[in-house]
Amino acid sequence: MNTSATSPAASATTGAAPSSADLQAAAQAARAFVGPYLLYSYGQAQAIQIPAADPTLIAQLAANPPSVPPSVRSRHPKVTALSVSGGQTGQVAFQANVSDSTVTYGVPLTVTREQNRWLVTSVQ
Repeated sequence: MNTSATSPAASATTGAAPSSADLQAAAQAARAFVGPYLLYSYGQAQAIQIPAADPTLIAQLAANPPSVPPSVRSRHPKVTALSVSGGQTGQVAFQANVSDSTVTYGVPLTVTREQNRWLVTSVQ
């Protein structure tokens, strides 16, 4: 699923690298988001239960819930690693590596600083 929220704060970034404090805060938001997002993507939770997400992203996810076959719904996805894949002031891209004991895959996501909070604004 490729979903993103567009907000004025998301486009108001500069090309400078994020500070270490920004990286830590963005990573905290990414970690808070990704576990519940995986439950949602496996049909085990609702979009509204996903923390640290931009409200527009939550609305997009809620409007387009995944169609998950029972054989996939019963799996238990786990994040095996979360790494920074890029960033600039006010925005950091992450790659979450996920395994559900059957498949291993990556989940790219973008975390953006919006009004002094870090929120996930896109997930693929």
